[in-house]
Amino acid sequence: MDYLIHFDIASFILILVIYIANKLSKRFPSRTNRIFDRFLFVSILSAIFNILCVFIDKYVPVDYIWINNVLAVFHISFVNILPLLYYTFIISITHDQIHFKLNHHLTLLIPTVYEFFAISTSPFTHFVMYYDKEGVYHHGIGMTTLYIIAFVFIILGLYKMLFYRSKISRSSFFLVAGYSFLIILATIIQYFNPHILIIGYSIAIAIFLIYISLQNPADFIDQNRGVYNIKALKEYHFSTPAFKHACSFGLIYISNFENIKQSFGLQNSFLILRRDLKIMKKSLAIDYIFYIYDNCFLILDKNAQTIREKLISLNQLNLQKESISFMNGDTSHVHLKTETFVMENFDIETLRTSSYELISPMDKLIQILLFAVSSENKQKDQNGLIQIDESVVKKYEELQKITAYVNRAIATNSFEVHLQPIYDLHSKKFTSAESLIRLRDNDGNYISPAVFIPIAEENGRIFEIGDISIKKTCEFIKMGHLTELGISKININLSMNQCMQENIVEHLCSILDEYQIDKNIIRFEVTETIMAKSSEYFGTVINSMKERGVDFVVDDYGTGYSNTSRLLSYPFTEIKFDKSLVDAASESQKNADSLKYLIAMIKNSGQIVLAEGVESKEMSELLESYGCDLIQGYYYSKPLPLEKFVEIVKQVNK
Repeated sequence: MDYLIHFDIASFILILVIYIANKLSKRFPSRTNRIFDRFLFVSILSAIFNILCVFIDKYVPVDYIWINNVLAVFHISFVNILPLLYYTFIISITHDQIHFKLNHHLTLLIPTVYEFFAISTSPFTHFVMYYDKEGVYHHGIGMTTLYIIAFVFIILGLYKMLFYRSKISRSSFFLVAGYSFLIILATIIQYFNPHILIIGYSIAIAIFLIYISLQNPADFIDQNRGVYNIKALKEYHFSTPAFKHACSFGLIYISNFENIKQSFGLQNSFLILRRDLKIMKKSLAIDYIFYIYDNCFLILDKNAQTIREKLISLNQLNLQKESISFMNGDTSHVHLKTETFVMENFDIETLRTSSYELISPMDKLIQILLFAVSSENKQKDQNGLIQIDESVVKKYEELQKITAYVNRAIATNSFEVHLQPIYDLHSKKFTSAESLIRLRDNDGNYISPAVFIPIAEENGRIFEIGDISIKKTCEFIKMGHLTELGISKININLSMNQCMQENIVEHLCSILDEYQIDKNIIRFEVTETIMAKSSEYFGTVINSMKERGVDFVVDDYGTGYSNTSRLLSYPFTEIKFDKSLVDAASESQKNADSLKYLIAMIKNSGQIVLAEGVESKEMSELLESYGCDLIQGYYYSKPLPLEKFVEIVKQVNK
């Protein structure tokens, strides 16, 4: 049979050019690029052996038919590996950062084993192909099976593309779909016209389209910083077998970058950053630096000692080696200040076991690293390194667990409100109370507000918690017949974030109006921190609320932000002395005299004095002798569920 070999020669030249260009270009070592390299190499071998087969078939005597058989086995094997590599390539671009599952392995393994035995034994069984006594090449029945397998894998690739089309760009989708149909068409043509060797050429065209549509190397670079980004980190870690499990990480935090931005501007600060990162890479011989988030950069290595040595060298490196010229012509010797963290021999796969969040192990690792940077009381060793160990991971896990409890309680409205009675030293009764939000864990145990409130403030959910606290308190006020119990005021805490919220006055009043309760019964408690950080805006808020009949109380007076003259400039009706002031009074006469003076000063200004944290009869009597008006503390009552609160207040006030 006279074969048309021109298509195969053209495909060989095209694939060879792409192969050389691919080797000369610096592509990121991703899983997709690695599979493409194999696809490219096998395509070259397929074209070479196809050309050799035609040449030997035409010019080598029949006596050397064994050469034809060997070459045919290799050619058919390589051609039929290509659909499997094509399918693997589709999986790689549609299953970002996901390990190949068992069904994917079996899908590839079973036909591979079948094709190997079917093709390699064909010179003897004539199942796939054979040469007759005259040296004429023939296809066996098994060749049809190979065509079917190739066709099935191309269709499977298209199905994967359709099913996961949201994970790839629109242009890439149409390119892959286009060359898939091209290969299918070429396969059908060659099946019915064996002398037209067109499959190789269609594969060459497909390879060309794949080459120009592969992930752009720029996609892996953070352009402002000139180093690899998170996408590159995930792909590199996933694509590098040495880093699949235990690995060591070095984290570099640029601690003064925000100050540099304020001093030199955004563009100049990135110029400084790129210069110093380049110095780091060259001086420390670091191949890959990854920018993850918030001025943090990551290096990784299989060897923990290598990471430690590089970070120690960085701590000893003087980045201010040369002046830098800015765009406006100015020069400066400004340089970066770094904090270095090390996480040794950590198996990232252990992070898959958490049930608190649905994120990838690498994303979770990044969050742990950023958590370590933001943590307080970081301890450096003698080399200036901060260790990120299992205790940091556990703290992060606890943070995530509490966050999950908070999110669930908000979603299910399962926060509880407890009330702590406040004792009036004049009437000897409970006349008011403080509303306190409570959260339970999965075992029904209460989580301290000191734990979950800061977390809620950090992630922005404090606004929802604040609304729940106000609404549940209003529900109780409306249904609890408080005036009949002798309770005339309920204090509700407001966080600084809530107070700084836009339209906070209208928002709070709309909630109170919704429950149609007398605004005079509500007093909002705020800390002095608010006044210290935004006195003008808060002054507007408190005056607007006062006009609407809502009073404010200063909480935690005496905790470090105290400025009495500032306090007296606001229309507070009540000042709550912190437990620390109360406890200090029992330690020395000097502290007791100071407390007595402060109480007298506040009362002279016409405001009510409330002391919290009172835990003994002696302290209660001492505060009463100093002129204190109200007492809150465990001596009289701890915070109580609503039903228990009613019961206790009835007993005392009776």
